[in-house]
Amino acid sequence: MMRRIIFLFLIISMLSGQVLAKPVVNVYSFRKAELISPLITSFEIEHAVKVNLVYGKPNALLSKLANEQINSPVDVLLTSELSQLQSYKHLLQPLAISNTEIDPTLIDDKRHWVAVSLRIRALFTRKTDTHHSLVNYSQLANSDLAGQFCNRDFTHSYNQQMAKSLKAIGSKQDTNWLDNPQSLLKRRPSGGDRDQLRFLYRQQCNYALANHYYYAMLVNSKNPLDRAVANHLEMHFLQTQSGVTPVSATAAAISKNAPNEQNAQLFVNFLLSLEAQKLVTTELHEFAVLPTIRKTQLTHYPNLKLSLESVKKALKNK
Repeated sequence: MMRRIIFLFLIISMLSGQVLAKPVVNVYSFRKAELISPLITSFEIEHAVKVNLVYGKPNALLSKLANEQINSPVDVLLTSELSQLQSYKHLLQPLAISNTEIDPTLIDDKRHWVAVSLRIRALFTRKTDTHHSLVNYSQLANSDLAGQFCNRDFTHSYNQQMAKSLKAIGSKQDTNWLDNPQSLLKRRPSGGDRDQLRFLYRQQCNYALANHYYYAMLVNSKNPLDRAVANHLEMHFLQTQSGVTPVSATAAAISKNAPNEQNAQLFVNFLLSLEAQKLVTTELHEFAVLPTIRKTQLTHYPNLKLSLESVKKALKNK
């Protein structure tokens, strides 16, 4: 009798554990947690799935995935630049994308990745500098601009992605300056994108290059000093000779051996939802991949024409 009671107790305990165990999705993110926390929180609330987020450098996390393979706990990878996945596509599985509005140029041909946000490497000036007349990338080759820029090291992925995107869609005139981008620098590269904007504000250079959403972060910062920096600067989107501006993308992908595949697909599709794409614009300050949201954003920049084709084409440039 006692054995039956113990056996019954064990069965009930096992079943209770299965019921009480909260569903999870394990995410490797190349973007800092504070940048994407609004998306994570919204997903957890809406779907009652716990997101276990691991942040790290792309090479380290991708190497970990490659070494562990079938034993890897990772379900989803979130990149800071799309090109980071190119050498690891054999470790990814096709996505079951339910949103049919996403432009095909923002989805891998074999659905190994999908873009979840878009960004531009923008030009910044001080509002008091009325001599600004830069409109086209081709003008960056002008000799009178030598030694006037703040920019982070050109080997950084943000600069490399800009160069690849520009070469993918631009003319020779647009890309001449890329033969010697260091000649533009006023100061030795240091710090991140927000630092470049602070250097510009302090008049340590006359122009700065930074991803556009970092400017929005300063505008919306709780720090009054950051808001002061933003208030004194202007943002400009350079164009190619054909009148378009290249973009780069963050992306989501699912591991081939994802232990929580269903939750992984659910999470990626959430990132493409109307709710999440609104957060991309209001909290992450990036351009949405969902065209209905992006169209509203572009009303604030009537002269801006985004080249979505630059996303895939850039992957072909080494």
